[in-house]
Amino acid sequence: WIHYAGTYSRADALAVLYINGKNVGEEAARLDTPIAGDWDQGARVGYNIDNNRPFAGLMDELNVWKRGLTEEEVNTIMNDGVDAFLAVEAHGKLATTWGKLKASK
Repeated sequence: WIHYAGTYSRADALAVLYINGKNVGEEAARLDTPIAGDWDQGARVGYNIDNNRPFAGLMDELNVWKRGLTEEEVNTIMNDGVDAFLAVEAHGKLATTWGKLKASK
C-alpha cells in the first residue's frame, strides 16, 4: 500500500504533501484566495468536478481533520493507525462496529 497525506494549515500558511510519511512537497498557502468557490457544497474523494481524472483503485481509509497535522503526527497515524492518535477510544463505536460488519460480508 501507499500512504498519502495532505495537510493544510491556515495558521502556518502552508500546504504539505506526504507520501509514505516523507514530505515530498510544500506550497505557501494563498490566504487571500479561497480553496474553491463552491467549497460550501461539499468535497469529493476520488472524483473530480469535471470527471476527467477519476480515481481508479481501492482506498482503504480516509481521515479528515480540523487542522493540519505535523509530520510526526502523519507518521504516527501511518505506522500505528489512527486509533493510536485519537483521544477517544474508537473500539465499539458505531463507525468501527459498522466497518467490521461490512468487512465480514
